[in-house]
Amino acid sequence: MTFANSNEDEQTGSSFSGMPGKNTRSLLRVWVSVAIWIALIGVESTDWLSAGNTGELLYWIVRQFAGPINRHPVQVIHDMLRELGHFFGYGILSVLVFRAFRATFVVVSAIMTWVPVALGAALLVAASDEWHQSLLTSRQGRARDVLLDMCGAAVVLAGFLFLERLRRSDGRQHGMANK
Repeated sequence: MTFANSNEDEQTGSSFSGMPGKNTRSLLRVWVSVAIWIALIGVESTDWLSAGNTGELLYWIVRQFAGPINRHPVQVIHDMLRELGHFFGYGILSVLVFRAFRATFVVVSAIMTWVPVALGAALLVAASDEWHQSLLTSRQGRARDVLLDMCGAAVVLAGFLFLERLRRSDGRQHGMANK
């Protein structure tokens, strides 16, 4: 394994740019994206965004448009939105971590190397998040949420890799058609 950007960059003078199109700025962008996403997960894990608070906000918004309404259907929608948030939030995290490691290091098989790392990072953040929530009076840490987070991480990362593969094969087909 080597750093993807080990040669001197002719344009920026940076010591990070062995791969075509990779420089310090692009590496910074992928890693800052990971850090921002983890920070966002941390903010979502606070008392401020507990189910009680977000449920009341959603109910208030729905009431503004629909007038007086039974809480139960709004609560069902709220619960579904929170579950989808877990699923896609950690799915996006796994994609961001995969892209960051792939951009940083050159390996023979990025998929075999960085998919387990991306899923491991998602697991670490999910477990930490649930542990943090277990310390708050308005939240509860649940192993079930870690499982949901990991399902989202695996499914979204697999979808990302599938779409990336399609895009690459489509690009090759267009390249062959132009010859």
